[in-house]
Amino acid sequence: MAYLALLLYTGLLFVRPQEWYPPLQDVHLIDFVVGFAVLAWMGHMIQSGWRPGHAPQNWLMLGLLGGVMMSHVSHTYLGALIESSREFGKVVLFYFLVSSLVTSVRRARGLLVVMGAGCLFMSINGILQAHTGVGFYGSPPQFAGGVVRVQAWGIFNDPNDLALMLVAVLPFLFNEALNRSLTAPWRIVSAATTVPLVYCIFLTNSRGGWVALCVMVLAYALIWLNNKKLALIVGACLVPLLLVAGPSRLQTMGADEDSAHGRIVAWGQGNAMLKSNPVFGVGMGRFGEFTEEGKVAHNSFVQCWAELGLFGYFFWLGMVIATLKDGSALGRLARDDPESEQISRLGKASTAALVGFLAAAFFLTRTFTLPLFLLLAFVAALRSVREAEDKPLPGGFALGDWKFIVFAEVASIVGIYVLIRILNLL
Repeated sequence: MAYLALLLYTGLLFVRPQEWYPPLQDVHLIDFVVGFAVLAWMGHMIQSGWRPGHAPQNWLMLGLLGGVMMSHVSHTYLGALIESSREFGKVVLFYFLVSSLVTSVRRARGLLVVMGAGCLFMSINGILQAHTGVGFYGSPPQFAGGVVRVQAWGIFNDPNDLALMLVAVLPFLFNEALNRSLTAPWRIVSAATTVPLVYCIFLTNSRGGWVALCVMVLAYALIWLNNKKLALIVGACLVPLLLVAGPSRLQTMGADEDSAHGRIVAWGQGNAMLKSNPVFGVGMGRFGEFTEEGKVAHNSFVQCWAELGLFGYFFWLGMVIATLKDGSALGRLARDDPESEQISRLGKASTAALVGFLAAAFFLTRTFTLPLFLLLAFVAALRSVREAEDKPLPGGFALGDWKFIVFAEVASIVGIYVLIRILNLL
């Protein structure tokens, strides 16, 4: 029951009929479903005996929630604390719903089917917006500087968020299309579904989304092809082709462009915020209050350490590193049985999806968005599935790896500082 509630909740997050279908516009569908999911989830927790220790990312997630709260408590901002706890609490809830309820490969694939169907629905809506001027029930695209950018609803009403979600789903569709153990009709459907998704990414005119697509394709080739030289050759051919075929806004990227200069300035301002509030940051969601034009950092890493300080950034970065390491370890599993083979495939696809997402996150502020934590939770769930029958994950992340997180934390901050200095000299 709890798992079905999760599927329904996930489907509503993508399709959101209450925002475009008139008869449902006054119905709080998601609130009802979330309430039902929480009640069912609590019952599941009691019966199953699930514990956060089933995956180290779960502890890091709780630490990140503490970092978000401390970023306001340290400044005694009660109102901001309540608001951030409410907003980020939704992400935390969804994370734990996924990480605790996806308890088998079958359930993982079921969740992916819902996500794929939701992305296909949003893609068709975007294609309609681009070619007819309106999507389902008259939903309009976005117009920015004379450029049409398709969008969806809710958390995907920003073209960048829509593009990143579509990119994140593509590796799993590639998996299904290339899996010879599946039926031919299913493989054909999976391959055909990639076409509208890629086209919709193009129609979003999202530079970050297209960069994510290019990096994801390269990562997917490197992960799947045993011959790394061949993978690099394939990537060297595909990535330039994707860049040339990219949306019109991609051609405006450059170090001397106003938006690029604005990003460099914002990164420097983020470092200044960290310097003035090194432990707990300036507070989640308050980055814009410390800039002249109220802008964001245009970099998820900078945004995180500026708002949450070193304390919160440790847990956020730790979750990313843990997920990348676990995804890589899952992908290397020996395919001794059908379940191990499927987990390995899902691990490889998850890693490629996360790498693509992080590439775009370097230029976009997507620090606390739900799609990112959906990927993190999915890998945590896969690890729990693998270790459920006393099968430890070789090479997986361990809490003892905290020293590596500290090193990466310091290295990333220093790296951005050096990059700013170099770009300012150009």
